Amino acid sequence: MRKSSLSHIWRASVYGLVLALAPWGGAAERKKDPLPEIPPPVQPLTVKVQRGENVEIQLRIHGSRNEPLRFLIRTPPEHGRLTEPRALNREIGVVTYTPPANPIIMRDRFLYAVQTSVGVSASAEVAITILDSPPELALPEALNFSLLPVGSVVTKQLELVNRGGGIAEGKVVIGTPWKIDGPAGYRLTSGARMIFKIAFAPEAPGIFDTLMRFTSQPEASVTVHGEAIAALTAIPAKIALQQGDVGDPVRAGSFELTNATDTERRVELTGGVRLQIPRNLTVPAQGAVKVSALTAANDVASLDDEIRVEARGFAVVVPVRAAAVGPIVRTTRSSVSFGRVDATKSAEAGLELENIGGTVANVSLEIVSPFKTEPRIQLAPGEKKSVILRMNPAAAGRHRALLKVKGERQELEIPVEAELFAAAVSVPPTEVATPPAVPASEIAITSPASPATSPTASLPEGVFANLRPVAGVKTTAVTQHTATLEWPVALHGATQFRVEYRILEISPESELQVRWDALPGVSIRREGDRYVAALRELEPATHFGVRVVPLTPGGETTEPLFFHHFATLPKRNWLPTVTPLRILLAVLAGCVFFVWRQRRAERRRI
Repeated sequence: MRKSSLSHIWRASVYGLVLALAPWGGAAERKKDPLPEIPPPVQPLTVKVQRGENVEIQLRIHGSRNEPLRFLIRTPPEHGRLTEPRALNREIGVVTYTPPANPIIMRDRFLYAVQTSVGVSASAEVAITILDSPPELALPEALNFSLLPVGSVVTKQLELVNRGGGIAEGKVVIGTPWKIDGPAGYRLTSGARMIFKIAFAPEAPGIFDTLMRFTSQPEASVTVHGEAIAALTAIPAKIALQQGDVGDPVRAGSFELTNATDTERRVELTGGVRLQIPRNLTVPAQGAVKVSALTAANDVASLDDEIRVEARGFAVVVPVRAAAVGPIVRTTRSSVSFGRVDATKSAEAGLELENIGGTVANVSLEIVSPFKTEPRIQLAPGEKKSVILRMNPAAAGRHRALLKVKGERQELEIPVEAELFAAAVSVPPTEVATPPAVPASEIAITSPASPATSPTASLPEGVFANLRPVAGVKTTAVTQHTATLEWPVALHGATQFRVEYRILEISPESELQVRWDALPGVSIRREGDRYVAALRELEPATHFGVRVVPLTPGGETTEPLFFHHFATLPKRNWLPTVTPLRILLAVLAGCVFFVWRQRRAERRRI
């Protein structure tokens, strides 16, 4: 096994040596036969050219040649133009290439070869890359829109030009209140133009500035400016209602409604129930109208409301504010008269004051002697109070004065007058015994002595006190045991009263004297502007002299408010009154009845 392997190795070495020496033997034989001469190969080339420019391309061979060469264009360029080759020197030729204008074509090629005395070489390719300058958009610096009413639309044109190379392809981007009227995309070759319509459509008044951008050229932009005003404008934008003259509770204000459009506008106005405004108005084109707003005379509280003005496609809201009306004091009487009054006695008259304003009224009262009143009162909004004027005893004659009612911004002067007379009343002795105006039912005899025994007696004060009727005081619903006494609230500012009745009696000194006592079973209530006192447990067929005395909050009595007289109805007598005619008729009826009984008895016996 070992000998066989060695023989194989030796045999392989011999064969290898033979094969290695075989080429040397062939080369020796070829040297004896020279190879045929061929043209030199040309070089393949890669060329870049800027579109719109020409480029010279040098055609070359590999190696060198000692004879003039002629370069041949075997396949011309497909798109561009190529000049005929010309010799630059013995081994180099030159051609000029012009690229096509079509920006879509980015590459071109042609084939060339060289011709020598021995023939034409194989062809080589010249690969051409056509370069473009970057696209560049020619844009305006700004696009300005004039003042425009809200709700209107105006359009401007924007021209895009690609003044660079290549293709500018992208989209126009702009925000509200602008929009592109039509497609927003563009594709512009070098030198191409495109028109865009930019619409300005504001939905609210204001000043608007933005940048229009182009996606193919992010660094480029156009400033866009526009201003919008409301189609309907209120000037001022909000109003405060003001009170007019002192004493007038009505508050008023106004604003001017302007139409900025070229079309006449019919508008509708709405507001709160407390506002008095026109409901429809016509505003001329590019014109204005005045709108007034009022409050009612009885509306004195503060106000926080709004007026809404609406037209087709437009609306304006005008806030309305008003402070509460200040205090306004009014009186129900233009003057006060006491009438004829005993100069030796005091008297009273009533006056009602009311605050129709919306805030508290602090009122001062001034009047000269012989009149007097409380110096100051306070009236809440809507409150009424009675003011009592008092007149002190004074000299007989006519007295006049002005009651000055002063508020914060208001002063009233109310004439007051009274006629005082001197009166001395004496009653004859015979009248003392039976006073004609006072029935015996009012007299309680506390002494056996009679006024007739004192012929010199005179009537005491209060027997015939204030027999003159007081305006507004009356007695209604008088029966045998009840009556209703009414008087105006304006007579006095008190809220509590006591009804007293007069009692005449003889003193131990045989003098007639007057005493007043509270009337039992009386209930007093207020009905509107009057007080109503229900008098009960009265004696029938009795003449009553009563007076109403105001009470202080502490229950103390003050001076009497007024005196009044009335009489209850007499009792009904159910027994018939005996007269001769009635006696005769009764006897006749008895005789007829007796005859009828006799005849009836005779018929039964038969």
